[in-house]
Amino acid sequence: SAIAGIKNEDIDIALENDIIIIKGERSNPAEDEDKNYFTRECYFGPFYREIIIPRGIDASRIDANIKNGMLIIRMPKIENKKITNEQE
Repeated sequence: SAIAGIKNEDIDIALENDIIIIKGERSNPAEDEDKNYFTRECYFGPFYREIIIPRGIDASRIDANIKNGMLIIRMPKIENKKITNEQE
């Protein structure tokens, strides 16, 4: 998720009932009410997103990092151990 311009203290990432909740607020560094923009690359104000964790994910090992304006959430799969039937 692109979160350019967000400080770490302005974003909250939580895990609740197999849902990752991302919320925060992007403040406008140059609030100028006199300007009327046709388009903007970044929108300012509060944001909120929910991501449902897929089956087979180890929720205890989910990791989130912010690097160069990108929020990276890693969701490792549960490692299935193969059971071998040893019959003699």
